This record gives sequence, structure tokens and C-alpha cells, in this order.
Amino acid sequence: MLDLIGGGRHRIAAIFGRASLAEVPFPDGSLFRNINTMSDFEATRRESSAGQSAFPGQPALVAIAGKSHAGITALMDVVVPELVKLGLRVVAEDHERTAARRVELLRAGAGRAESLCGLGEPMALVTDAELAHEYSFGLGDAAGLARSLAVRLGSLREY
Repeated sequence: MLDLIGGGRHRIAAIFGRASLAEVPFPDGSLFRNINTMSDFEATRRESSAGQSAFPGQPALVAIAGKSHAGITALMDVVVPELVKLGLRVVAEDHERTAARRVELLRAGAGRAESLCGLGEPMALVTDAELAHEYSFGLGDAAGLARSLAVRLGSLREY
């Protein structure tokens, strides 16, 4: 980046040939703002300060499911800060709730090789096992899980 900037190349597209990229699907463009002027910046800041959300309505709800002593609290301890970094307001509750969408924590290394959720039921799987799931994350990939949840906020409001 410094080489590009030093060479007078200030467009983000200049980095594409030099960086590893991953496509992240978003439901729409409402999470993003094009800020080109100071007035754009100030308007965006006012909206943020006023608590206006890109996703009005009921809050998103997701349950972290796992067997006893699987590390649910430890997972929440690392995922919640990642969600906050993405600009989300998060409330973590330490009691059972019914949620239409679940993230399952399955730690085979701790003797937890059986899933609590039915086949295809969890919206994401956090595991140390080699299990096929469209949204599977390693035990240390809290940032990946947070990004995955953030892009699917709309579906997390359906309960």
C-alpha cells in the first residue's frame, strides 16, 4: 500500500493485483456508505450518532449451541468483540433462548463428536473436526464467523 501511495496511485483498485481477495456476499448495499466529501462524512456520522440502523426492526438473534463444557462462553468471548469491530451492537445473554438460527460449536478434540443440531440445521459450524458444512469455521476463526453472521443479519431477524 505504501509503495502504491508513494507512487501516486490512490485508488483501492490498484491493490487488487497484489492482494489476496475473498468475495463476501452481502444481502444489499445498505451496510456501506460512499463518503467522498466532508458533508457525506458528517451526514453519516449524524445518522450513526442518532442510532439509525441500516437494518431497522427487531434485533438479530442467534444461538450458540454446544454440549456442556464445549467452550460456548469462550467462543462468545472472542466472537462478540469481532461483531463489535464490524460496527454491530451486541447483547450476549448467558441463558437458554429459543432461536430459529443456531451456530453449533462441536469440539471433537474434547470428546464431543456428536452434533446437537439436525442435519443442515445449524447456520454455521465451529469445529475442530473435518465435517462438511457450507459455513464451517475453525475454532480460532472468530473473525470469519462474525463476518458470516454480519452478512446474514436479515435472516437472523426471522424468529
